Amino acid sequence: MPVRTVSLLYLILLGCAVAEASQFTGVLLVLALLVVPAATASALTARPSVGLALSVGLAVVTVWAGLAAAYFTNRPVGFWVTSFGFCGYVAARGLAAARGVRRRRVVVA
Repeated sequence: MPVRTVSLLYLILLGCAVAEASQFTGVLLVLALLVVPAATASALTARPSVGLALSVGLAVVTVWAGLAAAYFTNRPVGFWVTSFGFCGYVAARGLAAARGVRRRRVVVA
């Protein structure tokens, strides 16, 4: 597989997605929805196919949770989406750290 070509096509597609979506939602929210679910998924799994599916699922759940929270409060959607995404990332990193500690203990013991 030509890695450089695929990487270049991915970056072009990502740039187009950010340019189009930022006109409607804002740059912070677009970056939060592009980066945070992917970082959360990469903290939970090392397999690319599982990480891709998990990232999409996390983004959808984050958006729906943010929409629901914004409906019932007076805070904007972007605040809730970014907050839920960040909390999910922190929880995933904590879970990954806890799993790493358990693995090291099993190996040492």
